[in-house]
Amino acid sequence: MNVENEPVLLEAQETTAEHSFYVAWGRETIKNNISLANDVLRQFLSLNTTLLGGSLVFLDPKLISSAFRWFALTMFFLSFIVCLFGIVPFEGQADIRIPEDIRKHKEKALLWKRRCFWAASILIVAGLAVIAVGIGVK
Repeated sequence: MNVENEPVLLEAQETTAEHSFYVAWGRETIKNNISLANDVLRQFLSLNTTLLGGSLVFLDPKLISSAFRWFALTMFFLSFIVCLFGIVPFEGQADIRIPEDIRKHKEKALLWKRRCFWAASILIVAGLAVIAVGIGVK
């Protein structure tokens, strides 16, 4: 007798309020991921603007050598550009009558925004590290 081919009977279980709550919360979270990524990229954009301005004005050449200062400014500026590209609405083709197309489009949009987030994060940290090293070396 082959056990693999036998049907498996499952007992139906009543859905609890807690189960329904977490399923609904999970769905909301998935839908809000793109908006959250945009919000974070906007905050990074503001942070980069502040870091660029502050580095230009407050980093005294007596404190940090010019090479370190300009390298850090370049990192902050590149992060600023990445954030700009990240907050622009994601373009792509999706037939709104086909749920699978919509899902794929949204997944690509979120992936793009996450990549921009991580690239901007790395550039900001790199810029801050360059400033720290530059001040320590001087």
